[in-house]
Amino acid sequence: MASTPKAVEPLPLTPPLFGRVAPSDPPAKPKYTESKRIFGSTRRPLRTTRKEEIKVIISPDDYLFDLNGKYRWTPDRVKAAWEHAYSGLHDAVRWTEPRKVVVVCGIPASGKSTWIRKNRESNTVYFDACLDLPWKREKILRLIRNAAWDHYKATNQDGRAGVGPRFELVWCNPTPTRAHQWNASRSKDRRVPREIIDKMASYFSANRPNGKREGFDAMKTVYRD
Repeated sequence: MASTPKAVEPLPLTPPLFGRVAPSDPPAKPKYTESKRIFGSTRRPLRTTRKEEIKVIISPDDYLFDLNGKYRWTPDRVKAAWEHAYSGLHDAVRWTEPRKVVVVCGIPASGKSTWIRKNRESNTVYFDACLDLPWKREKILRLIRNAAWDHYKATNQDGRAGVGPRFELVWCNPTPTRAHQWNASRSKDRRVPREIIDKMASYFSANRPNGKREGFDAMKTVYRD
């Protein structure tokens, strides 16, 4: 008799749609629930009277927190989290009509979230993930371009060259020693095994991001000792 397949625990419903909206003036030390204010769960355009203040931050990591705010990593949850993040990024680019989309990459504990918090701009969508290989970054850029095209088709615009958001790449590239120090300062549930960080760092060393070659309009490398 065939055994019953093991059920996969579903991800929590939050964050449900686009990701999180960064408040314009966050508290000095925001709590998890305060720093991840999110859109509603219905799939419809964001309605706002001050679109220029929209700052959407999307990261697969956000979908790995359980309902108690604990970060829980399993292969099944990671796969589902990425699918949610892809969908959220597409919807954010399509419906908020951003001026710019910034993809922030780097090894774990490289300061990606910190860079976004200190440099975020209005009417901008940020995607925060490791993206340690060129094909991963190219996949994200392709998704962003398709979402922008979907918007112009839906609004009867022609989507000609020069219309739509600007695409930028930011590579957070600290020394491995600094990344390990930052990783050690994380809560226990967020710490990444040292060998994983070193492995991803080797991928970046062998495949250094090149914004122009990969199709981005601009690129910035952030070196932090």
